[in-house]
Amino acid sequence: MSKFMIIIEYLQEVIPIGYFCLSEKVLHIVRELLNQLRSYSFNLGQPHQEGHMNKVKTSWIALLMIGLTTVLILSVVNGQDEELPKGVGPIQELELAEEIDPALAGTGKTTFEQFCTACHKFDVRYVGPALNGVTERRAPEWIMNMILNPEVMIQEDDTAYNLFAEYMAPMANQRMSEEQARAILEYFRTVDAELKE
Repeated sequence: MSKFMIIIEYLQEVIPIGYFCLSEKVLHIVRELLNQLRSYSFNLGQPHQEGHMNKVKTSWIALLMIGLTTVLILSVVNGQDEELPKGVGPIQELELAEEIDPALAGTGKTTFEQFCTACHKFDVRYVGPALNGVTERRAPEWIMNMILNPEVMIQEDDTAYNLFAEYMAPMANQRMSEEQARAILEYFRTVDAELKE
């Protein structure tokens, strides 16, 4: 097997499991590109004139580099366009102001400290996952639905289920109101904004 074939086999192994965190559409493009490259690579083992062989090698390598670079650029653009899942629960749409509301965040901090610190810390994994950066990883609707509707989220939302499977501890339903959950979200926004500074 040529070294080019080994590269292709490796890429075809890692890409399907989401190594580049691509969407299905972009993954399909990658797979098609790799299949084309696989067919080109067979030509490398065929007897040709030396000049022709060098052109094939140069063309093949150029195609590989251009193709994979294009796919990675597409993946970044695609990731910017994709919406984060909103979860399952009463919060379907939530518009957040650009500016953080300090009073609301203060209320959220008090509520969080009262109800949530037995299981969650910000900077370390505890009974539940560390919460630093949660507003970057999850949609605001998802965060509130997880607070308000954890049992259904674990059953019907893939991310919530995977967290349950990883930590082996279901998130407790604290019977909070939407106002309390919204205040906690604003507190999370404050914490994450401070991390960026």
